[in-house]
Amino acid sequence: MNNTCNPKIIALNELQLVKDYAPKKDFELTEFVIYNEHRDLTNIYDLQEMNRTTTLFWDALISIPREDNQILVKEARFDEISIQYRDDAHGVRILLRSTLDKNVWYWLFSAAKTYDPLYNAFLWKAIFAKHIFSWADVRTDIMLMDFKECFYEWVTEKWNHDKEFCWWLSGMQGKTDFRGVVNACGHFLHNQAKNLNAEVLLGLTFFRDIGHAKNQLEEASLKTESHKQHEKTFVTPTVFRWFKDVFPGRLFLVTQNIDNQSSQSTQASLPSAIRNSNEKSEFRILCHNRCTQLIFLEKNTVMLDQVSFTVGDTVEVYPDEDEADDEPLICILTELKPEGFKLLWLYTRNQTLLKNLDQDLHPQATQELFFTRHAKENHYFCRYYYRHVEGDFLALSEEYLTRLDRLCGCFHVKDEGWYKFVEKYRVGDCILIDPISEDSTKFYTVACIEAFNYQKKSATLRRFLRFHEVREEKWGGINELNELLYSEELVFEFEKFDKPIRPCHVEYFNYSDWLAYYPDNKNPLPINLHIELVTDEKIITRFKPYCQKVSEETKLRGLDLFCGSGSLSRGLEDSQFVECRWAFDKYFEACQTFRQNAKYNNVIVMHESVNKILSDAVKNINPRIPKKGDVEILIAGSPCQGFSTLNRQKGSSKSQVNNSLIASFASFAEYYSPKYLLLENVAPFVKEPVFVKLVACLLEIGYQVKFGLVSGEQIGCPQSRVRTILWGAKQEVVLPDLPPVTHDSGEIYRHHQYTIDLPRGPTIRGITKPEYINFPTITIERAIGKLPRIQTGVLWFPSFPDHRINTFYKNYHRDKEIMKLIPKEPKADYFTALERGLIPEELQVMNSTGSPCCQRINKNGVFSTITTNIRFLDSDIIIGQIEDQYKIIGNAVPKNMAFALGIQLGYALTDPFHRSAWGSQME
Repeated sequence: MNNTCNPKIIALNELQLVKDYAPKKDFELTEFVIYNEHRDLTNIYDLQEMNRTTTLFWDALISIPREDNQILVKEARFDEISIQYRDDAHGVRILLRSTLDKNVWYWLFSAAKTYDPLYNAFLWKAIFAKHIFSWADVRTDIMLMDFKECFYEWVTEKWNHDKEFCWWLSGMQGKTDFRGVVNACGHFLHNQAKNLNAEVLLGLTFFRDIGHAKNQLEEASLKTESHKQHEKTFVTPTVFRWFKDVFPGRLFLVTQNIDNQSSQSTQASLPSAIRNSNEKSEFRILCHNRCTQLIFLEKNTVMLDQVSFTVGDTVEVYPDEDEADDEPLICILTELKPEGFKLLWLYTRNQTLLKNLDQDLHPQATQELFFTRHAKENHYFCRYYYRHVEGDFLALSEEYLTRLDRLCGCFHVKDEGWYKFVEKYRVGDCILIDPISEDSTKFYTVACIEAFNYQKKSATLRRFLRFHEVREEKWGGINELNELLYSEELVFEFEKFDKPIRPCHVEYFNYSDWLAYYPDNKNPLPINLHIELVTDEKIITRFKPYCQKVSEETKLRGLDLFCGSGSLSRGLEDSQFVECRWAFDKYFEACQTFRQNAKYNNVIVMHESVNKILSDAVKNINPRIPKKGDVEILIAGSPCQGFSTLNRQKGSSKSQVNNSLIASFASFAEYYSPKYLLLENVAPFVKEPVFVKLVACLLEIGYQVKFGLVSGEQIGCPQSRVRTILWGAKQEVVLPDLPPVTHDSGEIYRHHQYTIDLPRGPTIRGITKPEYINFPTITIERAIGKLPRIQTGVLWFPSFPDHRINTFYKNYHRDKEIMKLIPKEPKADYFTALERGLIPEELQVMNSTGSPCCQRINKNGVFSTITTNIRFLDSDIIIGQIEDQYKIIGNAVPKNMAFALGIQLGYALTDPFHRSAWGSQME
């Protein structure tokens, strides 16, 4: 009796087991564990999923029928797994094959408690494969998109009442989209289909969608594509002229059906636009950075040095002797008054950013000035207004020419701030003003305009409170960062119109929606008797959702060049002003990621080289490629590796090919001539000589240009990523601005404070830290602190399918042991542990460069760029294996950065008075 309840355990090695029990070919393993040569518990599916020949080990108890004893076997080897599928809901039987006798199999019956989580993860995958293959019996055209909803509907209808199935489905934690799981299990599913020798299963469309059904011909094609590192970049005529010396021998000129309109851009006529004003004003002449009051000599004429000057005359003004730059300034006499006369500076190309060109290739470079035009031969002409502080090139519009008084820094109109305010804003608009609360000197005050008082030249504002202003703890929860409190009492008169004022968006949010999104928060409202939910319909309807405010706007048809995963174009789409219609990239997994997350179903995503796209467009041989006039905005995040400071091989052939794709971007701009251009690249790009070439080329083909550095950290991304952003706009439309700083930032901005030195002294400023901001930094803790604790990636969860690591890479075991020894204080790394004598000799890394390795992160800081922790949505599907996903994420633009750019585009689209050209910003 005692032996039956407590069977005797006999220890045997596998060789002895097979020898003593040779007739039995199928053993049941209980209390089993599986581990690698380092004795680390490991996933069974490493063999199946990675398709490797690695040997693993198992320890287990084996019960022998008709015997009271149990046999304990340790360190048994295996290198092959078999999965048998049955017809019930659980429906799988997992067996390990002996390396000693190929006829001996071990059935995994029950795992040891320590190994149960790892085994359940593999069992979940095996059952998942069974359900997919069962679905394929009734439907053979399964695409990856079908796993978004259709698979869940089918499988729940078939098995919903089965207890074992409910256990399996609970692994998704309520999620019904299985696309991420299919991608994460791609190798495993494909290997299972091959093991079943089912051509029908191998031909399922979803395998092709995730890159696991490429036939030999397709694989050869991809290999050929990967070897095209020396492929020439196809460019249009104007672009070829500007870049042929930058990339010698790497450009191929496309000439068929190219209309060169570089000299056809809209030009404003200065003489017809200037008007004399009869209003009394104080005028002073701005000369050599000082103001000198002059005496009026004669109506419409002034006499200096015995030379007569009349309104409209062009004059040269020579600098003072003590100035380093002795080049004369060209000015136009715009107005005469009893108080004096007014000169308008005109810049030569050599007095702008274009001075940094090694060779100015514009056909009329010596004749062009900025801010006027004379059409006669040998006279100067002008198409652009040049802002010398920012280095921007803006269209010469009627707005500038009829309001010349605003261009002089010495001129000031009384109450000008008030007039600008009432012109720009309406009752009901929400704005940001300098803080008025004594305990909040860092964050803007958010207010709503209730009324204008034209007699007093003031505005009645209603102030919103932030949660941290009524609670002791600061920013107590993630929902409180942008949550405001409405009050009937906080109404005041506002008159400080000389201070910066920025527009913002405030909308009503239903707390029931919030509770549905954050079900674990039992009491989201603070315990405060003075706070209650807004229920007044009049208040609710005043603050409409953002999508309702912009839903009537016409969306620009966009083309996303080098589209990658599409985070840049999707962020623009979220702003409601862009609809991406075409997307091109030669990286298969990136294109598939774009398809799976596309906002609009009609987008055409093509896995193709941009050179082939441009060539086919010029030849008009591919109906899927847009025609001239179809594209209204060209979006591009061109390959940046060649410009990155992390690239130690900038001169390599591959880097040069990537760099030459900047010319491809300019060529698409020249060929399609869209209204708007948006280019994103790494921060060092703005200092490269090719950048100035690009600006000069875009100016010649008729685009206004604005550029600058944008910090992801300063617009709500928990990452210290700084990017170069370039806007281009045709002269008949408004040039968008760069997004304003919305979030506090650390010291990263100090590394990017200055970008380009300009002629005559000024320097274009890079990243700055403003006096006031709207939100605190989105720290690492705030970004990921509330995520479930799902350990290091050794355990796999179907509800987080992409949280996995490759345990088979060369130094996995060594790196894992090193990481255990790294001190736990922020920024401690391998070298910290080495200096403290914590790394044993056998784990020390030879020939190290001294760069941070295995570094601990600071929860109160942000991620570094190298970690590629871009803000993708939890619902986003990222196609490919771990290495592919790293690449896709690392190359992506943060969506909140793209959204902020889209907001500025929307402001330009809805700004008939060209206010955005004066630096207005919207938040």
